Amino acid sequence: MVALELARRRVKESHQVKILKYTVDFVLPDEKVVLEIDVKLFHGKDKHEYQQRRDKAILKDLGSDWDVIRISTDHINKNVAQLMTAIKTIKRKRKFLKEDYGGKIPKWYSETAV
Repeated sequence: MVALELARRRVKESHQVKILKYTVDFVLPDEKVVLEIDVKLFHGKDKHEYQQRRDKAILKDLGSDWDVIRISTDHINKNVAQLMTAIKTIKRKRKFLKEDYGGKIPKWYSETAV
């Protein structure tokens, strides 16, 4: 569904891209976004900590102007047409946070409520 929506919106993307030792779901180079589609099944403290370390390593490799954005399959299934709006909204929120917190996202921030 995600690949079809990105194609429908004519968003340049690469699927199942290897970055360092990780394989990511999508890279959107024009948006400077690594897009991960997360299945709710894999939640938990250990998984969350692993994702944080993984995302930090990926961003260190790509640069601070990139974002790793995780969107749940629940959100995709509810309204895939809002995918690009959600990505742009998350990027905008993070940009403002980075401006307010010295170029970094504060540890308390989570977009899971988005």
